[in-house]
Amino acid sequence: TIFATPAGPWARISDPAVAYDPLHNVWMISTLAIDDSVSGAAILTSRSTDGGLTWGDPVTTSLSSGTFYDKNWITCDTWPQSPHYGNCYQEWDEPTLYMSTSTDGGLTWGPKKSASTSGIGGQPVVQPDGTVVVAYEGGAGIRAFRSEDGGNTWLASVAVASGSEHGVAGNLRTSPLPSAEVAGDGRIYVAWQDCGFRNGCPSNDIVYSTSMDGVAWT
Repeated sequence: TIFATPAGPWARISDPAVAYDPLHNVWMISTLAIDDSVSGAAILTSRSTDGGLTWGDPVTTSLSSGTFYDKNWITCDTWPQSPHYGNCYQEWDEPTLYMSTSTDGGLTWGPKKSASTSGIGGQPVVQPDGTVVVAYEGGAGIRAFRSEDGGNTWLASVAVASGSEHGVAGNLRTSPLPSAEVAGDGRIYVAWQDCGFRNGCPSNDIVYSTSMDGVAWT
C-alpha cells in the first residue's frame, strides 16, 4: 500500500516508469512519492513476480532528507551477453542527477551515485555490452553520461546537442525532455522537441540524435 487512503505514508504518487528484469523475472514500477510538505519525497519501486497480476508493498529506493526529488526513470539490463545482465538502474534529479543500482530484482537498491551533473528528465538505457547511457536535458541542450561497470561509477557527461525551443501557446506545460531507447545493435536513439530547423523558431519539430557509445553523437 502506498497511498494515505486507506493506508500508507504518502499523500500522492506521480511519474510512474516501468521496467522488466528477465534474469529475476520481475516487473518493476518506479514512482515518485509525494507528501504534504515535500513534492518529491521519495523514490519507490513496486515489484511483481507473477507478470503483473499482484504487486507487493513498494521498496524505498531513496528517501529525501528535504531536497526536491523529480523526474524518476527505471530500466534493466536485459542482454544475456552483458556482464551486468539483470542489473536494474533508477535515475532521478534533485536537481543533481542521481543513479541507484539493484542486482537482486529490485529487492534492494544501492546508495545513490552521481556523475556530478545537474539537469532534468534523465532516461537510462542499456547497451548489449552492459554500458548504461543516461540522456537528459541539461542547460541549453541535451547531454548524456554513462557507466561502464554496472553502475559502480558514473563518468562525466558529454554534449549530445545544443537546443532551442519554441514556447508552446495556450500555457501548455512543455519542455525538451528527451526520450531515449536502444536498438538491437546497440545504437542509442534520443529524441526531443526543438525549433532549430525552422528559420526564426516559429514551432518545434521532433528531432533526434544517435550514438553507438554514448560519447560521439550524430
